[in-house]
Amino acid sequence: MIGDDPALRAAYGLCRRRTREQDPAEYALIQLVPAALRPACWALWAAANALDDLGDDRTAPAAERAARVEEWITALHRELPSGTSPDPVRHALVDTAARWRLDLSELHGAMVQVQDDTQGRHFTDAPDEGGTAELAAGSSLSLDAAAAADEVAKQAAAVVSDAKAESASAPQMSSGFSLAGPSR
Repeated sequence: MIGDDPALRAAYGLCRRRTREQDPAEYALIQLVPAALRPACWALWAAANALDDLGDDRTAPAAERAARVEEWITALHRELPSGTSPDPVRHALVDTAARWRLDLSELHGAMVQVQDDTQGRHFTDAPDEGGTAELAAGSSLSLDAAAAADEVAKQAAAVVSDAKAESASAPQMSSGFSLAGPSR
């Protein structure tokens, strides 16, 4: 259980803080979902954001960014069966996948898209004044990741009714939230 694992509590806490600090609107929307799903939503958002940040880091050459993204994806696939990770964001994500029995393959396309986007791909959209227009690759990624995250959230929502009975007896986490939701 989360309450018995300080590293896991810290991992979910980090995901929560990153979501709140880096995307207050997303954090506010997550507050609208059932409390039992919030840690999973924070983990999903933080993982997508961490991967996107690796791909968008313009201080590194494209090949290095692509390699970092590939390493992150490879590590995630290696860690999913074990249910743990030395990286706190992936630790929360692999726990979320196991806890909610989520199929993260829906996110694979978005992850590959991040790697492809390190090459600076652009997507044609409506023409601008010069007759051409492009959407930044990150815009497409955001839509792909949002659709994939929505699918994963639907899977999670499908198991909420089963989890509610279990979460009523879940121990409180020191950070103020449990599978039963935040304590206020």
